Amino acid sequence: MSADAESNGIPGLSRMAWFAHFADFSKPENTAVLAALRDNAAGIHQQYATSSGSFYIKVYATHDSELDGSIKALQDLPAGTYSVRKDGGKWEWKALGENAKLSPIDLASGAMTVKINGGSLKAGDQPAAGAELFRITGIASGDNAPFVIENGVSCINPAWRGPLKQLYADCFGADYVEKNPLYRATMQNVNDNAVVRPPKNLSSGAAPR
Repeated sequence: MSADAESNGIPGLSRMAWFAHFADFSKPENTAVLAALRDNAAGIHQQYATSSGSFYIKVYATHDSELDGSIKALQDLPAGTYSVRKDGGKWEWKALGENAKLSPIDLASGAMTVKINGGSLKAGDQPAAGAELFRITGIASGDNAPFVIENGVSCINPAWRGPLKQLYADCFGADYVEKNPLYRATMQNVNDNAVVRPPKNLSSGAAPR
């Protein structure tokens, strides 16, 4: 977060915490820095809320443990950069190679670039229920971010559910998401446009339900 902030001209949290802890506040120039932060707090907060920053989504095997051994990856999914594009009403994930560059995500454009790292899949892999498969990383801001806050809880942005569900379908079959018992319970009274909250015992980086 601090690196993202400073690249956007915003005071980094880590740097400011270090400064507040170790600076000599007998010097007027140091107290002036804190005064400036206080006086500009509203503007700094607004910049933090709207500037582009890096994110990651942890992707887990979400099927019921009773299905262990029967769930197999249908295709290779190597680490690297991917183009994710909506074509004919369907999201398509296409590998661009490890050296392709990321650009800030604009969901309204119907296309984005993200990276898959921290793991990969090979056709025939049989992940255990709850296993972390890989991470999806990228750059986003505002309404384009993969998570939103609702009533103080971090939730999957509804606009991201289509691309993520399609990735699961590509890897494990069209009905894979429905094999998640938490998804089935949550979706009984929720439509596809609603924000879906993760169970309280899961981190905000958990896979979509």
